[in-house]
Amino acid sequence: MNLKATLILLVLFALAVAAYLLTRGGAASQPPAKPGEAARDRLDTALLDPNWLGSELQGFTLRKDGRDVVTLEKQAGQWRITHPHAFPADGRAVDELLSLLASLTGVANTEQPGGALASRVLSLHTAEQHEAIRLNMQEHLGAGRGSVLVSGPDGSSVYRTEDTLHKLFESLDARVFFAKSLDAPLMATTDRVQFTHADRASLLVQQEGRWWIDLGEQRQRAWDKGETGRPGVGDYFELIDAIQIIEHQPYDPAAGLAPFGLDRPLIRVTLVPQGAPDSNTKEIRVGVPADPGDQTRYVSYGTAGDPRPAVFTVDSRFALPLGKNATDFRDPRVTDTAVALIGGIDLNAPDAEPSSIIFHGDEVGPRIHHGAVSAALSAKRCEDMLQRLTNARALAFIPIDPGWKPVLNVVIHPRLSDEPQAITVYSDPESSADQPTVLVQRSNETVSMRIDQSAVEGLIDPSQIGIAWPDG
Repeated sequence: MNLKATLILLVLFALAVAAYLLTRGGAASQPPAKPGEAARDRLDTALLDPNWLGSELQGFTLRKDGRDVVTLEKQAGQWRITHPHAFPADGRAVDELLSLLASLTGVANTEQPGGALASRVLSLHTAEQHEAIRLNMQEHLGAGRGSVLVSGPDGSSVYRTEDTLHKLFESLDARVFFAKSLDAPLMATTDRVQFTHADRASLLVQQEGRWWIDLGEQRQRAWDKGETGRPGVGDYFELIDAIQIIEHQPYDPAAGLAPFGLDRPLIRVTLVPQGAPDSNTKEIRVGVPADPGDQTRYVSYGTAGDPRPAVFTVDSRFALPLGKNATDFRDPRVTDTAVALIGGIDLNAPDAEPSSIIFHGDEVGPRIHHGAVSAALSAKRCEDMLQRLTNARALAFIPIDPGWKPVLNVVIHPRLSDEPQAITVYSDPESSADQPTVLVQRSNETVSMRIDQSAVEGLIDPSQIGIAWPDG
């Protein structure tokens, strides 16, 4: 290689090094984009700071055509909708929105094209509910097929993105943010509930771990799990907790709830949360439109008295029982203890010495103890007697008459519980030879039940269950 060629190579190498150093120095001197600011003239630049979205963002409002469409706030770490209705938010939809916002990148574009097809405004709020960032989104034909232009928080740059932002633009529909179910399981957080069906209201209160029907000066035990045609309180709560929302239904406040049949609902359920003031009382309505051809089932949910509760359609399989006894929660059973769980029964008849029946199990068998005397009983007859007792159902409910004289006081001792169940048996003045009946009052209740006399015959007359008193 001659001297001339060597000099040319050295000059080219020096120029290349100088260009590299100049380029590097210029990049280093360029200030980084501030969180939440658009960086102009740079490719693949983040529009928002993901750390800010995760730690500072406490709420956002979506506006469409100049109107507030939906507002969400983070409350106790959970997202909830506060406008247009108070309602749980779909956490997955919010997470997807935040993920899309964090991934927004694009090419800075200072030109504002005309011909906007649609627009959205997304305002992001801090804990003080001050608007920290506003994103103005416009869909344009001239910006490229399916593209969206966004002016960033600095109000001057316009970011053009294709797939990601177009997906975000299309997803900003208020309906997607509504949760697909109601609040957390309601039965676990409710103290009082009122069911109103066919102008008949049933008020229930939870006390001592049990649901009671409040009858003013009287109270009666309600049953948790009902039977066919006669649901229990727990059955209703399970159905309500299992509601699957298909779609939120926006509606004109002037029209109210009438188009959904919710102005005169089939059933209204009012729930008072535990330890909460009445202002937190929730109300659920179930309605069917007046048009007989429309079989859509609508449900509303909101604070009691709210003229604009959230309205939504639900899965067609959801149906609260609406028959004759739909909200008759009176427990018609003499006892809710299963046969296998009855360990003993105490019997106390007027002018007679108390007796006790002990169910020892297969080896010893049942025995009756009467004072100092003990006798064996027929296991088969005892089981039949217990089956009749536990299967008995009220034929009618009768207010207690203070003048009634008890025939027998009975205390049932469950095997797995220290809480006995007491009942009092009265003779029934309306009993007949064709249908002999007695009246039974459960403890802590002010209402009696008329039941078939056969359910307690073995307790009134132990000889019917195979008693064999020893001589003497």
